[in-house]
Amino acid sequence: MNKYSKDRSQKTGLVLGLGAAPGLAHIGVIKVLEQNDVRVDIVSGSSVGAFIGACYAKNRDVSEVEELFLNTDWKRMAELIDPKLSVLSKGLLSGQKVKEFLESVIGDVEFKDLKIPLAIVATDLDSGEEVIFKEGSVLDAVRASISMPAVFVPVKIGNRYLIDGGSSNPLPVDVVKEMGAEYVIVSNIVPSPSQRETSLKKRKNGGDRESFLNNVKEKLFGAEDESLPNMFDVLVQSLHVTEYKIVERKLREADLVITPEIAQIGTLDFTRGKEAIRKGEEAAREVFKGNE
Repeated sequence: MNKYSKDRSQKTGLVLGLGAAPGLAHIGVIKVLEQNDVRVDIVSGSSVGAFIGACYAKNRDVSEVEELFLNTDWKRMAELIDPKLSVLSKGLLSGQKVKEFLESVIGDVEFKDLKIPLAIVATDLDSGEEVIFKEGSVLDAVRASISMPAVFVPVKIGNRYLIDGGSSNPLPVDVVKEMGAEYVIVSNIVPSPSQRETSLKKRKNGGDRESFLNNVKEKLFGAEDESLPNMFDVLVQSLHVTEYKIVERKLREADLVITPEIAQIGTLDFTRGKEAIRKGEEAAREVFKGNE
């Protein structure tokens, strides 16, 4: 049974997986953990999990993280797009603009300054190897970990070009264990490929359009162009199939898995953050039933 049960002396590791906008459900999960007096000792994350993990580890204040994400004007994210062809050939969102945005949210902090030990996963573009950040600039690590191929321009750190951590380790359970976690809680928002495909069809048939993508289209092609969402659907679904196979294996290594039902929220639809957070809370409360 997937219920919370641990020795309070055990060091708790929290793993926040990839998932773009649906990953805001991680915030809801953390809220319920705090409400049930679960103290997180270590955090690891990939992609949006790295972003949220960094914000939480900075001050150990989930209410502050929730406020940050809900008060961000996600519709303005399209302004981060650099329409120059030289940049678009590498990704829609250019490096400097994204870094400035992240700095406004996270601040310029180093891992040693965080209230909770944190590990962030990125991927070496050339070798496909996992790259784990535990020191240095948190901002640079998050910028690398969220760099979804074709959406973000890859990040150059040292002599490496780095992309989304989900490409190599979408659910870094092994990372928190290596850092000393004895009890591992996973917040997983990756639905099965079939569940995700069903949700995609429902959104399309219902006329549900992602606000961020609408703004992207308007900036690049004009409001009437219908090609971009299809392009993203194909890209994201192909990545999703590969990532899900890794996620399935990683889930078996965790002590507690919390899986919010967020397949209905679009990949880049950050404007539905309140709904995603609520879904995270609902899923987390289920595992604490009987413990309260």
